[in-house]
Order: sequence, then C-alpha cells, then structure tokens
Amino acid sequence: MNIPIDQMSVAEKLETISLIWDSLVDTPEHVPVPDWQENELKRRGERLDAGKSSVSDWDEAERRFDQLGR
Repeated sequence: MNIPIDQMSVAEKLETISLIWDSLVDTPEHVPVPDWQENELKRRGERLDAGKSSVSDWDEAERRFDQLGR
C-alpha cells in the first residue's frame, strides 16, 4: 500500500491515525505488547496491591498536571 502521506494535510493525517487506532482497538488481542511493557504493568499492579501507589481519575490527573505549569 502506498499512501501519499507527504501530500496529506494535518487534518487528513490525524483522521488517518484515528481510523488506524480505532481498527486496532477493535482487536486488542492482535496488538503485540513488548515484554518490558508487560513487566512494567506487573510492577505497577504489585505496587498498587501493596498500597505503595494510588490511582487518580482523569480529572484529578489533569488538574495535577496543570499545576505543574505544563
């Protein structure tokens, strides 16, 4: 497949990315997860289970991020 990416507008590129992402989400079992990422997810789950980490909902995370001045 030859897609003329260099001839696409930013809006067209973003729409293409969205379409690709949506197609991947439909079949997550086909998306490979690298070992390092599996290990990191396991480590984070263990920290959460041990009470050494906590989770935030998206609104809280966004508020904290905004407080960092970014």
